[in-house]
Amino acid sequence: GVITSVPGAAKGIAAKMNIEKLLDIKINSCNLFRKQIA
Repeated sequence: GVITSVPGAAKGIAAKMNIEKLLDIKINSCNLFRKQIA
C-alpha cells in the first residue's frame, strides 16, 4: 500500500505509528516522538 506522509512529520515515524495502530503495540521511538511534539 501507499503511505501518505503527514505534513511536518517524518515519513519513518508516520509509518511506524501506522504499524503501531494496526498491530495495537507501542513502539519506543513513537513514544519519544510524541513526547517531543507534545
